[in-house]
Amino acid sequence: MGAFQNKAVQLVKVRTGEEPASQEDLVRDQVLRSMLELYQAAGGSLDELIETAHQTLQPLAEVPRVDVAMGDLMQSLALLGYVHDIDIIQAGYNTLDAQIRELRQRHDLMDD
Repeated sequence: MGAFQNKAVQLVKVRTGEEPASQEDLVRDQVLRSMLELYQAAGGSLDELIETAHQTLQPLAEVPRVDVAMGDLMQSLALLGYVHDIDIIQAGYNTLDAQIRELRQRHDLMDD
């Protein structure tokens, strides 16, 4: 695993006390929420989302593997980053670091 992935896993451990691998439902929910927020931030509408979800989530003869679907998502993120002139890896680190700072601040407040 890369440094970013390790940091993200550690953050989940601190927040929940468990490995993300033992919380597949939680991770799947976080993926869904993050993708929906990104879709909305990129200008997508609820109507478009519903139509695309109906088309995409039809029963498939073969469900895509996680690694293949993740690769497709990474390509889409790269294109979105290009369109908005955003370094997607730096955006990830910035968000992760902000979440860690927020968690530390809350912890300090709880200790007082």
